[in-house]
Amino acid sequence: MTNSVNLQTRLENDRLQIVNAQSNKPILVQHASENRRPYIHPIVAPHGHGVLTENEPGHHLWQHGLYTGLHGVNDMDFWTEGLSANGLKADGTFHPEPIDLINHDMNHVIWEVNTIWRSRTEEDMLLEKQTWNFQAFEEHYYLDLEWELKALIDIEFAQCAYGGLFLRMPYRAEIGASFENSEGLKFKEADSTKAQWGSVSMPTSDSSSAGIAIMDHPSNPAFPTPWRVDSGYGLSPSPCINGKRILKKSNSSKETYRLYIYEGDVDVEKINKEYDYFTQSMRSLT
Repeated sequence: MTNSVNLQTRLENDRLQIVNAQSNKPILVQHASENRRPYIHPIVAPHGHGVLTENEPGHHLWQHGLYTGLHGVNDMDFWTEGLSANGLKADGTFHPEPIDLINHDMNHVIWEVNTIWRSRTEEDMLLEKQTWNFQAFEEHYYLDLEWELKALIDIEFAQCAYGGLFLRMPYRAEIGASFENSEGLKFKEADSTKAQWGSVSMPTSDSSSAGIAIMDHPSNPAFPTPWRVDSGYGLSPSPCINGKRILKKSNSSKETYRLYIYEGDVDVEKINKEYDYFTQSMRSLT
């Protein structure tokens, strides 16, 4: 295990900054503005070697670094934030509560964001709870998510090509990127296929490279989960690819993921070892 990175936190009502105490610069920021989708941006690579997330890219203005969302929730979309052609008619809205900073201890921060997903007719449909657990080391970071959706009414989730946890990285064709998953599949051949993990690495602003691997936990209902890998290296474990599902009022669904944030290119052997460590050591975040 590499040396830990001492962290500071700066909490405002709608934003939590996690700061490298030595450089005094944020390395991860959680946003939860009133009446907007919560998201994480930026995530800065270890040693400050570039930003690994992108907010509101021109091709998809509703994408925000690392975030969650779904299509077809009782025929209501919680994805494009009213910005698509039919968005104002089809899209629901997000209503987060203030960020709850649960724990901060040296290189370790835990926080929670609770959000109401509401229909266009002002009906509360889902209570979303994101519990995040961040640990910083010199060579890599771990960012764990326990994602819970509680049905406030009877819910039917539609089958869709993507939806759930989504990562948008700052891919540009002129600088390139690389993708590989646990099954050895590369880029587009991995789209809609099942895997234990998927990882994207790309050059960063200082001519080095860094990447993020998303890991699917064996306790997840759809494990091994099918994945969305889009043409811009957007990455999403997407159980909705399997088909529709029902969540009755007052019932909850829960999924657990780890983001392994690292320097360098996709290293399959190293990520496999990290995946084994994740599955063997992971316990409830709360």
